Amino acid sequence: MAPTSSAFASQLAAEHRSEVIRDVYRKHAAELLAIEEAQQKLVLLLLGVFGAGASFLASDKVPLQACWPRAGLTVLMLALLAIAGLYTTRRNHARVTVRHMLLQCDEALGLFEPGVYLEQAPLYADKYRTFPAEGKWLAWTYWLAVVAGIGFLVVLWTKGL
Repeated sequence: MAPTSSAFASQLAAEHRSEVIRDVYRKHAAELLAIEEAQQKLVLLLLGVFGAGASFLASDKVPLQACWPRAGLTVLMLALLAIAGLYTTRRNHARVTVRHMLLQCDEALGLFEPGVYLEQAPLYADKYRTFPAEGKWLAWTYWLAVVAGIGFLVVLWTKGL
């Protein structure tokens, strides 16, 4: 799809365009923070649920002799992990997209151009152009919840045997 020009943007003076870019940058930065915080909250929630559940099951207060309650808890845990996995994948794609948008704002503000902000050098080095690809560790934290879920299953299926 060919890029389109905006009649509105082309009529703005240069100082107004840079103001618009700064506002867009702030919006994208806030969205990126919200995406990353949501992922962290999800992982912490799952870790808490599986940790508390495993602790409760390991106590003497829960008699789980029959197979059906264990199977039901297993299905519930797997469903939670599946939903969390899909959520993590979607959030990771959104995070990368927002980081691309932030990079475009950086480029539009001339942060990579030598002599614009610093006398002989660009304000940002070229290595920061890889920013959208950084931060994959956040999606990998989901696997901590998977490990906790496996621990939950171990406690669930070995208790009382």
